[in-house]
Amino acid sequence: METERKKITIPSELVYVLHLLILSFSVALCASSNLGLSMIASPAFIISEKISWLTFGQAEYIVQGVLFILMCIFIKKFRPIFLMAFLSCLIYGVMLDLISQRPVEISETVIAQMSNFCILKMTHPRDLEYINKMLPN
Repeated sequence: METERKKITIPSELVYVLHLLILSFSVALCASSNLGLSMIASPAFIISEKISWLTFGQAEYIVQGVLFILMCIFIKKFRPIFLMAFLSCLIYGVMLDLISQRPVEISETVIAQMSNFCILKMTHPRDLEYINKMLPN
């Protein structure tokens, strides 16, 4: 007698957000370990390194926003569904900022809601002081 296996279905939105999390984690890990970055992530990284008040994620918003505008100009049309690509960029940028170990740049409210911390190579004195202040031990 054969038993039927029940297929597990995972919502595609959850898979997509998980993908963005893994992507942002891997980009932040490559950037912090000096392994190099892909041509897609490197413009935002270079901008964030040259402009000290701009985070990696915020630079990603700018780069993707410029690319989005250029795309709309080149194809000579705009549809509201195109904004989903920019929404993906915003989610990716926020995750990149959370993972890229610049806690000074992240709102205290966001950090207060986090229950786990994965602290990688963090060398900036302001970041170290901030994390020591936020963590009880």
